[in-house]
Amino acid sequence: MEGRLYHWNGAHWKVAATPRDGQHYPQPAVLSDVFVDAPDKVWAVGENSVTLEGNADRGFRDVSFKGDDEDLRSITCFGGRMILASDYALHSSDGHIMSPLKPTLDPTINKNVPNPLRIQTVGNTLYYFDRKHGVQIFDGADWIAIDIPAALLER
Repeated sequence: MEGRLYHWNGAHWKVAATPRDGQHYPQPAVLSDVFVDAPDKVWAVGENSVTLEGNADRGFRDVSFKGDDEDLRSITCFGGRMILASDYALHSSDGHIMSPLKPTLDPTINKNVPNPLRIQTVGNTLYYFDRKHGVQIFDGADWIAIDIPAALLER
């Protein structure tokens, strides 16, 4: 398997990036999420902490954190920082340093260990979707759990 990022220019598809283009990845990694910060600044994340930044015109550069090998599942921007979700944690990054971002979770579920599925920013609110803890929102100061009715969770 090889992760690829494609760009549609209105007429045809073009491969815009593959993680193997980066210097930290001897083998291809699967990409899991894309975040469009601005038309000329697109971020992509995936396995082995692959983090790419760029756009279809100028290409993408590898801005991954050396020594980090967590699989990144989701990326967004909140409060001027990039927020990344890995398999068992949330991270905040200023582009140089990654710091833990700890949601308030129920300690009786999964021993208080996050299990991120997706993160998304809408306006001034960060929405955090967790496989075991459900949905949380963050306003920059407080985490609030959102109750989901059981009927909506049925398959």
